[in-house]
Amino acid sequence: AGAPPAGKRKKKSNRIFFHVSEILENLILNVGDTVEFIECINQRTKELNARRIKRIREAPPKVVSRPVFEKPPAKVEERPEHLKFGSELRLAMRLAKGPDGTKGFSKEYQESRGKVFPVVTEEETGTAEDEGEDDGTASLNIAAAPFIPASLKP
Repeated sequence: AGAPPAGKRKKKSNRIFFHVSEILENLILNVGDTVEFIECINQRTKELNARRIKRIREAPPKVVSRPVFEKPPAKVEERPEHLKFGSELRLAMRLAKGPDGTKGFSKEYQESRGKVFPVVTEEETGTAEDEGEDDGTASLNIAAAPFIPASLKP
């Protein structure tokens, strides 16, 4: 289950592990470079490693002509009609229903959970008609003080 003893090692491979920190002079090695190194056995993995790697001869640069492929023009897909801005076609929206089938949660359900939300009526909300407006719009109070965020207040 371990590595074979050094004397009974398998035949030598032309591949050997090295760490980039072992390359001298901070060179960048390329495929085909001729190098010189010291062989040693890693004590932990019992594998052959290369140390103090030095380039002797640089590989000749390879001239590779690669075929040039042009990308086809990107397809511009048009948005579906129901998603277009200003479209007359709209998908039906479904409202969520409570567990008892009603819109929202029934009072009984709220009570069973210990949370009862107050029911707001039109009388409590106050409408524009209460303020003397007939056309259903409210007017702004021009004399109101402008809003200043707390972070900007002196």
